[in-house]
Amino acid sequence: MQADWNAVPVAALGPDWLENDFRQSVVELLETQATVAWMLVDSDDEGSFLLNQIYSVAACLGRKSDSFYLTSPDPIPGWIELIGDSEESGDLFEVGQAEVILVHGTPATPVWFWREQLPLLRAIIRSLDGILVLPVRRENWDVMRELCEGDHVLEIPSLEQAQAKVVEELCCNLVCDVFPELLDGPGVDRDDVRRRVVRSIREGRPQSRQTIRIWLEMYHEKITREEYIDLPSAIAAEPPPPAMLADRLCVPIVSRQELSQRFQASLSRVENAVARAKQTIGREILWNMHPMNSPFDSPDPKHWFDSVVSYLSCVVFDAGDHGLNSLLDFSYDASRNDVKGEPLTSFGGTLRVLRTTAQHGLNPRRTKDVEKLTAAKDWFDGVVGVPVPRKDHWRVLTLALIELWESQVSGFETLITKLPVCPSKAAVLVKIDKDAKLPPRVNVAQAFEDVVQELGLTLDAQELCDRYFEDCKNQLKNACVLPREWDSRLKGIAEEFVLSHIAKCPVDGRWLIDNGVPSGPDLGKFHARFCKTWAESAGITSDEFLEDCKNTIRAELGDEEAM
Repeated sequence: MQADWNAVPVAALGPDWLENDFRQSVVELLETQATVAWMLVDSDDEGSFLLNQIYSVAACLGRKSDSFYLTSPDPIPGWIELIGDSEESGDLFEVGQAEVILVHGTPATPVWFWREQLPLLRAIIRSLDGILVLPVRRENWDVMRELCEGDHVLEIPSLEQAQAKVVEELCCNLVCDVFPELLDGPGVDRDDVRRRVVRSIREGRPQSRQTIRIWLEMYHEKITREEYIDLPSAIAAEPPPPAMLADRLCVPIVSRQELSQRFQASLSRVENAVARAKQTIGREILWNMHPMNSPFDSPDPKHWFDSVVSYLSCVVFDAGDHGLNSLLDFSYDASRNDVKGEPLTSFGGTLRVLRTTAQHGLNPRRTKDVEKLTAAKDWFDGVVGVPVPRKDHWRVLTLALIELWESQVSGFETLITKLPVCPSKAAVLVKIDKDAKLPPRVNVAQAFEDVVQELGLTLDAQELCDRYFEDCKNQLKNACVLPREWDSRLKGIAEEFVLSHIAKCPVDGRWLIDNGVPSGPDLGKFHARFCKTWAESAGITSDEFLEDCKNTIRAELGDEEAM
């Protein structure tokens, strides 16, 4: 049981405790008739380290052990594999002659799971005639105590029970581990810096060694993000404990029942908001769907996620008409007491991406399809830290999607409540009216004509109108302006397209190669020259310009080289 004590993820106890007290506790455990033994720990790392020490002690005593590993952030799928279900037995039944069964990763197991499954787990272990050793978070023990009555408990002293000198040494070692450069600067009073930092950490009253490390990692990440210059200034500005960064907050492991209840409650809220919206909008924007199966009928979290995506897509994109979809693009701005043309959340775009990537055969060689696949991977990565989720991620992903949906529902309720008295009400109603008449084509052509004349260009306004008509119409439709403002807004849109058209030369490297320009210096020279000519050209179509370019290439390179 020898170890580098600075690397041991256990509270500040000292190697003597590990060699003597803990070893004796394990020997006593193996001599009992206990079915389940609990270890009160502060982190997964601490639990796994101590389980490995139990394995070593048992081996020295000739007692066979078997280890199982649950994965984070959601250990429940791992437990289901261990315990089994109505169709097949779990992995625990394969332990053979093992007398000690060690399960790593259990501290993350929520209390609600123990309430549901602990009686079955005890029955399985009794049938195997073994001892099940389970680390549990110290912070959960007050709630767990009555569930574990009669079980064996391995006493693991907490950090609060350690001597002040030991805690101080631990803090110092961890500071030097996370900030190895802290004491290396010129003119640095090492003892003073170390003393001030350690004192500040101890004043924060950390509950575990893991807590200290998390605090230091938070400071390190904030310094990396240039929120602070160094550790002393960070601690001075934000004494321990530091505010946790959003991407490091622990996501609770919620039960299937809680997810189902929250999902159904959000649907009821939408129905009530839609009923109130009818008074303002004058029509139904969500029809009554036929009854659908609950996404949570299956015990599989992957099924929950896929079904929630499908269910919400049916609500928003199928049962919801143009008006409901359009309202997702608005939110209420309390500072202006008015509606603004910005979505409150990313829910609409996220749901479309998740639905499309899951239910459509996307081509990984098409740019648009790649963009959708990348967007889905980015969302997964933002929630669980990897672009391709594992089986233990789907519960967390389902919760994240429901929370995003709940935020959208809250914003929708506020919008429906405030819309009747908002100054922009009329403009919003025009945008969500799918039958609203947009300006005819002649107005669009006139807008391009006006822009071309005002800019002093000789471009063909009608050709520009033909090329950008649909884009202009879509931009105007999404602009959220009243009909009386259409002409002025349309002119601004036309100007944007005209300027973009002037800047975008139709000649690129591939076109040049296809038309006989060899790779090398000539390719770059021709491209730069044609782009300059295009920007200065007026009253010429793309086809005419490309024909002129071909003639120039033939004239300068010769007919034999230019194809």
